[in-house]
Amino acid sequence: MKKILILCAGILAAGAAYFIWSYSQPEHYGKAFSGVPMMSIAELAQKPIESAVHVEGKIVRQCPMTGCWFYLDDGKGHQVRVEFGKILPKLPQKVGRTAIVEGQMATLGDESLLLGSAVEFQ
Repeated sequence: MKKILILCAGILAAGAAYFIWSYSQPEHYGKAFSGVPMMSIAELAQKPIESAVHVEGKIVRQCPMTGCWFYLDDGKGHQVRVEFGKILPKLPQKVGRTAIVEGQMATLGDESLLLGSAVEFQ
């Protein structure tokens, strides 16, 4: 009986360790990062450019249906909309998590947005 309890405790500990490890690993979707320059969301808000960029921020709002778009916030009130609809039509809900995104800046009407090609959720 004692051996069975020790075995069960070991299996439970291994399962918990795997769960913690897998939750702490970043999740990557889309293409591999290509190494384009990192820009802050504040820089993009002040001077939108139409070129490839790499940004990092906290997801504050996300498409409730498929997760295909979200808003990244830099913690200082600057936000950028990230759109993945054509490349990744379905992403997991990650509101509150940090995301690193690479993509192409574009303008849609009055709004600048980032057409994402790769994302990594931290």
